[in-house]
Amino acid sequence: MNKKELLKGVRNALAEKGFFKRFTSIYIESQIHIGGLKGALKEWHSLPNQSRTDTDLGVIKQTSGFNGRIEWTVDTNGQLQRGDRNAIKMALTSAVVDNYRYLTPDKDIIVGIAGEDEKYYILDVRHRRGSKQEIYINKKSFLPVTHKFHHYNLTIVTSYKEFRKKEGLKFPRKQIQEIVEQKQLTEINVKKVEINRPEAQTIFSPPDVKVKDYRFDKWNRTSLPFELYENHIYLKGSLNGKSSFDFLLDTGAGMNVIDKKFARKIGLKPKGKLKAQGVGGSTDFAIVEFASLKLKGLRMEKQTAIVIDIQKKIEKFTGRGCDVILGYDFLSRFATKIDYQKKRITFYRPGHFKYRKDWQFIDATYTTVPTIKATVEGKYRGYFRIDTGSGSFVDFHEPFVKEKKLTRGRKRIIEAEGIGAGGSTKILLTRIKEFKIGSTAIKNPLVGMAQNAKGAFGSKEVSGNIGNRLLKKFIVVFDYKGSKFGFKKTRLFNRKAKLDRSGLLLIKDKNKIKIRTVLPFTPGDKAGFRKGDELLEVDGDDAKKIGIHNIKMTLRGRKGKIITIKIKRWGKGKIIKLKLETYI
Repeated sequence: MNKKELLKGVRNALAEKGFFKRFTSIYIESQIHIGGLKGALKEWHSLPNQSRTDTDLGVIKQTSGFNGRIEWTVDTNGQLQRGDRNAIKMALTSAVVDNYRYLTPDKDIIVGIAGEDEKYYILDVRHRRGSKQEIYINKKSFLPVTHKFHHYNLTIVTSYKEFRKKEGLKFPRKQIQEIVEQKQLTEINVKKVEINRPEAQTIFSPPDVKVKDYRFDKWNRTSLPFELYENHIYLKGSLNGKSSFDFLLDTGAGMNVIDKKFARKIGLKPKGKLKAQGVGGSTDFAIVEFASLKLKGLRMEKQTAIVIDIQKKIEKFTGRGCDVILGYDFLSRFATKIDYQKKRITFYRPGHFKYRKDWQFIDATYTTVPTIKATVEGKYRGYFRIDTGSGSFVDFHEPFVKEKKLTRGRKRIIEAEGIGAGGSTKILLTRIKEFKIGSTAIKNPLVGMAQNAKGAFGSKEVSGNIGNRLLKKFIVVFDYKGSKFGFKKTRLFNRKAKLDRSGLLLIKDKNKIKIRTVLPFTPGDKAGFRKGDELLEVDGDDAKKIGIHNIKMTLRGRKGKIITIKIKRWGKGKIIKLKLETYI
């Protein structure tokens, strides 16, 4: 069967003769069930490329839209997000599907038969400026029964069931949407459909949202100290009037996060069971509402956050957890300046940070995570997320590594491990000649190259993540409203980073310090350490008492230093002499 015959068959199966000539729009009301939450869903789809969706799950309320040019979302905390180039590509093709334009393609619509199996014809569909999506056509009924597309590193599959005729169109009364990598299911039961309902075109454009859920004690800014612990930014703050708690500043977090145990401790009641994406895969989370959040000189009111068991996950690798992660929902309200040299952070009311000539400012997109352009070794351009929740320099995503063949010709590569909220992923540690942001080049940096990646590091839409090890060479500014990223060198720019000289990846396991991984061909490997060894003493000090952080600091000591470490292996004690050396 050729394409023309197939599309005619689908048109005849879906609608009465002449329907698509008079079709202009469709309005849908549904009940939605996801992760133990129930609510209402309203959808508007209008020719040629417009759409809007209102979701109300009680604790989560969100509106998203596309007017043909701008993709946007008003999140559950009332903040307007504008989609990046990838979101626009997805929205363009999704509009082609939702408005049935693929059945009568014109010069803007590209449709092809990608293949077939025993049950289905598979159509490739895309807007000429959009991303590719797939529609599965049932061979017996000629009805479109499955819609599949990829967005960032996720695969979204929607199954259409129980078709019923409404105003000349057969429409599925039931839809099951699955985010495959997260195994997250959404059930949608359609209650109402209206064809060609008149709507004001303004509903598809981003609204003029002015969030007034915070206040400064004085002026239009506040400045406070922070602690840089294992290349993570810690602040002290209070939640619901109770203090003093550890807050971690994380530009890579799409929402604010509260630790599960901490939430129960202060009387919060999480709802639902949903999935979030991170390094290494996905993780379960719930939703919670809280009354207030306070830092020195700054207060936020009535917010929604996600709840994850973050305390144990972070503490396991660094020796210190956190109670709250300040992510997009907090940071998007302000321009934020981080001075790593002075260890001070300043939050400004939008428009009150003054741009200075001795700084560099480059364009940035702030679709939840700040994203900028950067250049690798003078020839490879890419988009990089800036993630203050990462202690790395730069981690390249696997598709970028493969496309640019970045591992080829490297003198030294060490197989290691990247850790995130969703688990771990294989990382190759090596050095590149140069990493350049704006006109500033950093020479010979240590970088990670993701392999066999799941989760965030498997995304092909973004080339990699920039972490605090790079950022701390500068004073940086995240201007969310101005869509700019600013940076200025400090005396830390040329200072060599204190890196591990052992090759031992340590974890805290039930109050014991153990070796999770021994990197191959490193001093720890040569000395005879093995995965699972428990550290009892380091240079005569009790390992439990000095803690994982201080042990890591010792293992970053001067080159050639001999460290005496007592371990337990298979129930027996053993002493190993470790000579610190630079291995990468």
